[in-house]
Amino acid sequence: MPIYVAEINIPIACHMSIDARCEIENSAYFGINRGYWKIALRPDEIGNDKPSGVDIVLELTAGSIERAEDAVLDAGKSLSLFFSVIAGQPSTSPRLQRLAEIGPSRGIIEQREYYYENNGTDLTPMEMTPWKFASFLRRVTQKSPRTRQSLEMAIRWYSIGLTANDPLDSYLAIWIGLEALSEPTAERYHPKGHVRCQLCGQALRIIKENLGKRKGNKKDEASLLAINHLIKKVAHELLETKSIIDLRNYRNFVAHPDRFIRKERGLDEVRGEIRPFLQDIQLCLAVGILNLVNPPKEDPGTVTLWATPRVEPHPYSMARVRSLLELNSFDPWIGKWIKVEPRIKTLSSRIEKSGLYFAKMESEIPISIESRGPKPNIVKEYVVFKQGLSIGDYGDPPLHREWRPVKVSPAWKRMMAEKS
Repeated sequence: MPIYVAEINIPIACHMSIDARCEIENSAYFGINRGYWKIALRPDEIGNDKPSGVDIVLELTAGSIERAEDAVLDAGKSLSLFFSVIAGQPSTSPRLQRLAEIGPSRGIIEQREYYYENNGTDLTPMEMTPWKFASFLRRVTQKSPRTRQSLEMAIRWYSIGLTANDPLDSYLAIWIGLEALSEPTAERYHPKGHVRCQLCGQALRIIKENLGKRKGNKKDEASLLAINHLIKKVAHELLETKSIIDLRNYRNFVAHPDRFIRKERGLDEVRGEIRPFLQDIQLCLAVGILNLVNPPKEDPGTVTLWATPRVEPHPYSMARVRSLLELNSFDPWIGKWIKVEPRIKTLSSRIEKSGLYFAKMESEIPISIESRGPKPNIVKEYVVFKQGLSIGDYGDPPLHREWRPVKVSPAWKRMMAEKS
């Protein structure tokens, strides 16, 4: 299986009295072969070196370079949590800087370099409509104290869930937000009780079997049925393969793993199960908030502003260099990377009335290769993800048109179709 070396940066505020390269112990815990970290130093506006987070170099094996990218980012998220605790700083998303496939002699076969706007702090910009935002604020603040408290709790947990680095944290936060909304949601969807609700009949039987006659189960029953009704309206596909009890149990797995997760089933397995439907659960909470804010017969129009969530920093562009021969003079493990400095010479674009996008870009990628002997067959490519453009000096089709395309679920497709 191919071996890769990657360099990532975790933007966390910390410093160290010595400039040292520190080994990452127990590296297998993070799914890597080995790794080390050091304080990142970048020149400030007057040229002095200033700490700018932690630079981490990782070596790992993966089936493809795309899988290596994913594995590196997962390891970086886990390491970010540990640095967060020790440094007393908020956990931040890692930024992938470089990644290389290396050969038997540890030379570079392929190198990718990733570039970010504003150091990766920019998220996908969303259009704001002033009157909708003003209407949203006015309606929230005019609710009764009890409903307003539920909304405030749900909004806070939605924000936490949307920006959490780990799917486990995000799911727990979103489910707590759904629980915060459950009482006013039940009053809206089940004003005369939930027994006759056509959407919740089967769920009622499953909930009663699960809760039994435990003290307080009537309140839990009403809460779960309200959440079930909301999911049925927004993302009914979730309940075709899982019951509302199954979805609730994921919340318990994350909050109380020692009580609810069997020894043969770890958090990694739970994380993998949650990841595919996490965005749908986020959407359910968002629609629940908007439905509760707006009058019962009014369409929750604020959702027209949304696209599928992309809240982690992602590269604006990437330069790719690949050689048919292993470049033995470059060893990324010790910092010997190919020097790649792409420069865009011209970039122009326009959107026609038909909605088609046209763009033209000219670029050059200066590459520093071994000075002696003829250059081996080198291919190079520069990709601008947001524009979906790719240029290079070879005729093969580009590997990427955008960075990590977001898979749109049926629930999101329906929502965007209804609001377009």
